[in-house]
Amino acid sequence: MASCDGIKANGGPCRGVPVRGSAWCPAHHPDYQERRRQGAKRGGRTTGATRQTDRLAAVDRVLTEMIEGVLGGSVERGRAAVAIQACNARIRLATAEMAIHEQQVVEQRLDELEARLAEAKAEREHGGGYA
Repeated sequence: MASCDGIKANGGPCRGVPVRGSAWCPAHHPDYQERRRQGAKRGGRTTGATRQTDRLAAVDRVLTEMIEGVLGGSVERGRAAVAIQACNARIRLATAEMAIHEQQVVEQRLDELEARLAEAKAEREHGGGYA
C-alpha cells in the first residue's frame, strides 16, 4: 500500500494512506487545507466539558460548605442564601455553556459527514466508484 508523500512536522515521512487518486493523505492534501484549519480552530473547544465538570465540582464544594456551615451554626443563613443563589447562577451558566459545546460538536460532525458525502459523490461522478 502506498504512503503519503507529505512530510510530518518532525521532518519524518508521513505514513498516512493517500486519498484515492492522490499522492497525499487527508492531513497533507492541499484540497483539505480549509477543513484542517476549521478542525484546528474547533480543537480547543473539546476541553470545554472538562472545564464545566471542574466548575460544577467547585460549586458542589461551596454548596456543601454552606449547608454544613448553616447546619453547624458557623455560617449565617442570609449569607448562605446569597452564596447558594450565586451557585445556582453558575450552574445555569455551566448548563448553557455545555449546551453550546454539544451543539458545536454536532455541527463539526455534521460538517465532516457532509464533506465525506461530497467526496463520495465526486468520486462516483468521476468514475472513482465501484461498478
